[in-house]
Amino acid sequence: MVHYRDHPWSYLPAVVAFWSILGPLATWIAGYLPGKKLMLGADLPAGVYWQWRRWCTRRDFFNGDIGASLPAANYAIDGPRLRIVVANDDVVCPPAAVRRYAAAVPSNSAEYAEYVPADYGLASLKHIDFFRSGNHPVWSHLLD
Repeated sequence: MVHYRDHPWSYLPAVVAFWSILGPLATWIAGYLPGKKLMLGADLPAGVYWQWRRWCTRRDFFNGDIGASLPAANYAIDGPRLRIVVANDDVVCPPAAVRRYAAAVPSNSAEYAEYVPADYGLASLKHIDFFRSGNHPVWSHLLD
């Protein structure tokens, strides 16, 4: 999760409005976050918005909920390795926040990868633009 202070200054007004003004007001009125109508991304159930808001406005993120509303992780369970990726131009979920999240997972369970758009001949990747059709040069590396 991203603490609001992780964002670049240019994006901070949007973040503050989302977590402190527009997001709470819209969620309270509509009973869910109407993200599509507000051009803020996907619609979210109210419970998800409020939980993410709590996590993204506290420095310990979701750690305070582990053992309460979230189960403790069991890294002894065998399974596929987790691949945690971020674009270095992502302002929604900046690399610093993703690195901090990745550091909380044992290195034998996960790997961290930061993608630089120029390395693939792309102008940008940002938050979810990895999956846009014009960004296919990065897809094989994501799926590797």
